[in-house]
Amino acid sequence: MKSLLEAYLNTPAGCDGGNIRGKNWLFAIEYGGQAKLSDYDELLVDPTHGFVPDAEVEQFINAYPFNQRIAKFEAVKHGRPIGEYLEFATEVAMFTASSQYYKGNVGGLQFKFDDQASFEQVGQKLGIATKEELKAFEIATREKMFQRWVSENRPNCIVCFGTTDASRFFRAFSDQPENPRRWGVLEGLRYYSDVFLDKQTAFFILPHPTARYGNGMSTPQRIESYGQMVRRTMVEAGLEIL
Repeated sequence: MKSLLEAYLNTPAGCDGGNIRGKNWLFAIEYGGQAKLSDYDELLVDPTHGFVPDAEVEQFINAYPFNQRIAKFEAVKHGRPIGEYLEFATEVAMFTASSQYYKGNVGGLQFKFDDQASFEQVGQKLGIATKEELKAFEIATREKMFQRWVSENRPNCIVCFGTTDASRFFRAFSDQPENPRRWGVLEGLRYYSDVFLDKQTAFFILPHPTARYGNGMSTPQRIESYGQMVRRTMVEAGLEIL
């Protein structure tokens, strides 16, 4: 089973996709929701990147609170009022094959919550004892793939959501070790910001937009604050906001 899981993880599994050559990458921990156990009987190994059809952008953004909040974040980052997030998303054709956007997860599987209880039955089926063991296996399997994506496509802004998963985001996307001085606090929550790849790529790790206990980038005020911070950081670094 592990060999099949490894082959599955060496694909864009867990990524909604968009345009991998786009300049804006938005990554989180893993898909939410709970897959059926039978879904793990036959993992489809598909190397292609998915995308949102042009006519379905509004439907996709409205489908989940996470999608709505990252669209609001991107609207603010691009200098638009937060209330215009849906218009912004449709104007830029967010996550379509021709857009400047790609949406993914460092994890390739799907769980209602990022905890042991949500993982227990799936772990028995996969032969993996703990959720942390799975997460370690996922990043060990996928980090070279993600680093290759970065080097080949050179996004100018990578935003990762979920500060508890910072170590995996660094392994996936950064060409530099974590710098403790790059951690900051905004709206009472920790975040990380840096610019790497010859000062051509801004890299952020922000609070998760749908954190379970209200400690995420989940309110309009927090979304605006973080969108403005990212915009300001990119402008100060001389990076174009595309």
